[in-house]
Amino acid sequence: MNPRWLAIGLVAIAAMLTTSRVVADDAPPDFARQVAPILAKYCAGCHNSTDKEGGLVLETFASLSHGGDNGPVVVASETAKSKLLLVLTGKAEPAMPPEGSEPPSTGEIGVLQRWIEAGAIGPANDSPAPSLNVPQIPLTAPARSAVFSAAWSADGKWVALGRYSRVELISAESRLPARTLAGPAGNVTALAFSRDGARLYAAGGEPGLYGEVAVIDCSTDQVVQKLKGHKDSLYAMALSPDGKLLATGSYDQKVLLWDLATGQSVATLEGHSGAVFDLAFAREGRLLASASADRTIKLWDVASRSRLDTLAQPLGEQYTVAFSPDGKVLIAGGADIRIRVWELSATAQEGANPLTVSKFAHQRTILRLAFSPDGATIASAAEDGAVRLFDAATLTERHTLEAQPDWPTAIAFSPDSKQLLVARADGGFRFYALDTGAPLPPPKPELAVLAPRGAQRGATARLRLSGKHLAGELKLELDAAPLATKIVEQDFAGSWAVVEAALPGELQPGDHELNVASAAGKSNVVKLHIDTLPQLVAIEPDDKASLDETALPVGIWGDLQNPGDSDFVRFHAEAGQTIVFELTARSIGSKLNGVLTLTNSAGAVLASNNDYQEGEDPLLAHTFQEAGSYVLRVNDLTQAGTPEHYYRLTIGALPYVTACYPLGVPADRESELELIGWNLAADARAKLPAAKSGELNVPLDAATQRFRKPLRVIVESLPETLEVEPNNQPAEATSLVVPGTANGRIMAATSSASADVDLVRFDSKGGEEWIIETNAARRGSPIDTRVEVLDSEGRPIPRVLLQATRASAINFRGIDAQVADVRVDNWEEMELNEYLYLGGEVARLFRMPQGPDSGFLLYERGGSRVCYFDTSATAHAVADACYIVQPQPPGTPLANNGLPVFSLSYSNDDDGQRQLGRDSRLSFTAPADGQYLVRVSDVRGMGGDRYAYRLTIRRPQPDFHIAIGGANPTIPPGSGRNLTFTADRIDGHDSEVKLEVTGLPPGFAITSPIVIPAGYNTAQASLYVAADSAVPTADNAKASRVTATSIVQGSLVTREVGGLGELKLGGKPSVTVRIEPAEIQLAPGGSVVAKLKIERSGFAGRVELDAENLPHGVIIDNIGLNGVLIPEGQTEREIFLTAREWVGETTRPFHVVTLEPGGEASPPAMLLVRKAAAVARAADAMTPPTQE
Repeated sequence: MNPRWLAIGLVAIAAMLTTSRVVADDAPPDFARQVAPILAKYCAGCHNSTDKEGGLVLETFASLSHGGDNGPVVVASETAKSKLLLVLTGKAEPAMPPEGSEPPSTGEIGVLQRWIEAGAIGPANDSPAPSLNVPQIPLTAPARSAVFSAAWSADGKWVALGRYSRVELISAESRLPARTLAGPAGNVTALAFSRDGARLYAAGGEPGLYGEVAVIDCSTDQVVQKLKGHKDSLYAMALSPDGKLLATGSYDQKVLLWDLATGQSVATLEGHSGAVFDLAFAREGRLLASASADRTIKLWDVASRSRLDTLAQPLGEQYTVAFSPDGKVLIAGGADIRIRVWELSATAQEGANPLTVSKFAHQRTILRLAFSPDGATIASAAEDGAVRLFDAATLTERHTLEAQPDWPTAIAFSPDSKQLLVARADGGFRFYALDTGAPLPPPKPELAVLAPRGAQRGATARLRLSGKHLAGELKLELDAAPLATKIVEQDFAGSWAVVEAALPGELQPGDHELNVASAAGKSNVVKLHIDTLPQLVAIEPDDKASLDETALPVGIWGDLQNPGDSDFVRFHAEAGQTIVFELTARSIGSKLNGVLTLTNSAGAVLASNNDYQEGEDPLLAHTFQEAGSYVLRVNDLTQAGTPEHYYRLTIGALPYVTACYPLGVPADRESELELIGWNLAADARAKLPAAKSGELNVPLDAATQRFRKPLRVIVESLPETLEVEPNNQPAEATSLVVPGTANGRIMAATSSASADVDLVRFDSKGGEEWIIETNAARRGSPIDTRVEVLDSEGRPIPRVLLQATRASAINFRGIDAQVADVRVDNWEEMELNEYLYLGGEVARLFRMPQGPDSGFLLYERGGSRVCYFDTSATAHAVADACYIVQPQPPGTPLANNGLPVFSLSYSNDDDGQRQLGRDSRLSFTAPADGQYLVRVSDVRGMGGDRYAYRLTIRRPQPDFHIAIGGANPTIPPGSGRNLTFTADRIDGHDSEVKLEVTGLPPGFAITSPIVIPAGYNTAQASLYVAADSAVPTADNAKASRVTATSIVQGSLVTREVGGLGELKLGGKPSVTVRIEPAEIQLAPGGSVVAKLKIERSGFAGRVELDAENLPHGVIIDNIGLNGVLIPEGQTEREIFLTAREWVGETTRPFHVVTLEPGGEASPPAMLLVRKAAAVARAADAMTPPTQE
């Protein structure tokens, strides 16, 4: 088969996939889009710039308007005088097209007639892009992206494959597609890399219209130039060895030479009487060989642009030609299935290039021949599907590669002559070892996407696998067990496969691990959700009007591919039926922020849900009042849509468990729980065995009960009790022996009652301290608890008086309940550690504003501000009043200073210490012997079966735990890394914590002990490595140990924290930093100068720095708007260390770290905060004596 017909066929397929533009019937025909294609189809074969029959050229509007030897052929607005129309309709002689040719259709004549009647208007630009007018033939099989050409880059890193109008770059290392580049129009029939790899030349064009070369910049992957000059598509291209000339050959029978410096055609080589199918330059670039459909090979002198010889021995069209690397031998092949070898003379003149070998090599047409770069091997590829390797010296066959499933249309050798790439018309490609001829083992299969992501147990699952290397025989494995697998459909390039597999009926519902196995090995594991329900895939269109009712129950997998997409499911429900709708998306890695909306047949909304519970995917249940057809819509809350917005939707009147009650059970005895949900039996319960303190799974049957996640309950050794309703009033309060835990729940308010509250009574001696806390939201309960301590009559108990001493207001911007940075009026009048009252919450000032574009930093934990006196953080708007306050005991007489006094009682919504999330905690000291009440409520007034809580009243158990930030560091020699030690203080523990670090490798150092001061939670240290340090050994790299000690309830407690992880030595740092002097003395309320010095090693930019582990109240006072900077080209700067007056005497190591370039820490310097007299004496001692 002639490759030209293959190419035209593929162009037609591509055209069929293009959507035609609709033109209004009353609009005059467009010349470029409607008229020019007709002329090209019926006239341009004889009336082109080459043939010019009758002096008439019909390729452009300008040449059409000029007419021919006998004058104009089109007269605007006058069809009777337009000879073009008359000869095409047979009304004038000679009738066109010639006899035996297909005449224009009635419709095409009508287009020409209307165009002339409308004034024969031409395009705005006389050089419109030519277009093909091809019939719309429907596909009968999936379109394939054939490969027509291949080239291997000189550095061996890339292989380029030419497909239809694009170039695919393959990584030679991984043998995987890396990226796709735009190419020329049509099939990319030839490719060539420049020797430096900077340019890629891709030849193509539209058959019958033009040929072009796309010049691609490999650094940007952009087409930077197109070379056009041929009148038909290109089938050949060759780059001269010096990279200065490009030769192109076309179906128009010509060879053009291009100067790549100018992009201009500099010569046309004519002489072939058939299409030019291949070109090759000899090593020195002096000779050019061309292979043609005229059954000849021609040799051309490049310098003189003259033909040297015509090798006429072939008996059929010649499709491929190649020079040996030394330029002394020429080979060619084609339709006569022979490889011919010519020995070239020094001059290559006619008659001096004898044919030395003519060898039958294949059963059908030879498509490609190539020499290996070392000249030792010749490769041939033919229509018979065979690819053969021959000894270049003797042309004896070494290997026949495995049979190809389709034509091997392109071959390319690796620059090291060790591999051969073979690419095919079916779009596939493979690499082969030259020494054995064996295929190189393909990389293991890789799974990226599974569709659907779930299947029904006991049924045959049909799955579409997407990823890499999914060609060939594949077997599915589920939980490492093989499944009988049938390949239904497969991409030859290995990017996808559709398979079927029978799933065992005994599989447990839930997520299982699926992988693919091939001859190359096993893929990565992806999750496959196994369900008891039939699993469907949502198929577009699924608009409400087109939907059929879906049988329930069912699982549906879908995705919202485009922004604004929605999916719909229509179903039938019976009156009184409760149907559960569960959407699973974010919990399985989807980007979908889903919304479920239930409507009746008239479109009225019955129910909707975005997140069932804070951050969860939607879950909705509805009891239907009437039988009928209903519709459920799935959409994204923000109207986003991509292939990553996928979901699983389960619908049915299914038994669904959402919670249990109570949330905890006593230790060492059997218990029974109430199950909460939908479509459950009235007495649905779960029995728990006796267990020790800890947690216990609630036994649920996944085959008969559906649930979103496993339920767990706390097993507690403290006394447990269940609340007894009614208990809203003090006289009805549930009694609790303390320490102990009460389990309860807040029920939904009825129309005749206020919101539910629970009261719990306990006894206490005066002065006893208690921790009162809830555990609810942390257990999955939707309740947002509020706890209050009341006296026996139900009255609030005063806790503290807060006397305002300064008035202020929030400015610049409001703050939410987390922000620890606030800007306020009159901040200059305030001092660190003072309490700031903000509309019911009490915060504390930690750091002063640092410049005009900064605010106070408040004490925080984990990025959220801490609240004091068990108040809870809330949001505050700009201009909201705030006050500096001083705490006083209740009942203290306070002088009237004109500012308000705030009275706080024992109450908490969300834990002010930011350790319990939305749950509540407060500390209570009983003012006298007696009975006290704890009131539990939902702060929003909400309630229901699931609004359960555990209320624990216990004695304080102060303690601490240490976390290490920056473990497993890699540290460059002569530099350091910052480590952060954070104390998680429990139940009011407030003592100093000392940390000792031992077991460091030789050359590694850290200042020890590291001290977390009383009242603070963090300390930093520099782990520093000497410049001449040895690489840590396997024995000592992980040998470090950290020990923490602190006073807890009067006793010294020691904790083994662990180690610093694996310590590694890095490469040379681009910047190192140090502090001078190494010991600095500073008086409270004073300032002192120090220097930061850096050494640069390849980094010339500005260096941003920050100080770590300074005592609270000591700051760098000259940071500027952009922080502490050492500008480009400089290596040092001064800093001013300033201490607030209240800073106590201390000795504390501190260090600086580079923020940009990041991560380098200095060795520590020692800061000694001493009273002014001591600092003065030290300064005097350092002053040199006066010289007389």
